[in-house]
Amino acid sequence: MRQARSVDRRARKLRRANPGKLEYGHGNGTTQVMFESMKNRLGIDIVRIAYRSVPAATTDLVAGHIAIAAPDFINGMPFIRARQDPCGSP
Repeated sequence: MRQARSVDRRARKLRRANPGKLEYGHGNGTTQVMFESMKNRLGIDIVRIAYRSVPAATTDLVAGHIAIAAPDFINGMPFIRARQDPCGSP
């Protein structure tokens, strides 16, 4: 529950600082549903960018081309091992 409150707090902060300027990448339907649910629940104005696959979205996330993505374990692990945060967190 504590993590959920932290996510809510961060989302509100992002919403106030960057209305309409944030984008999320998704490479599958599950991730799209997750982000659309989060968008509706928190009232965040974020733009959807569709990718053909999760690895493509993860690569653009790490490169800084998109603000938010949710890489799965298989695609995120190489970035974690290289000490690059695949979730875009500082």
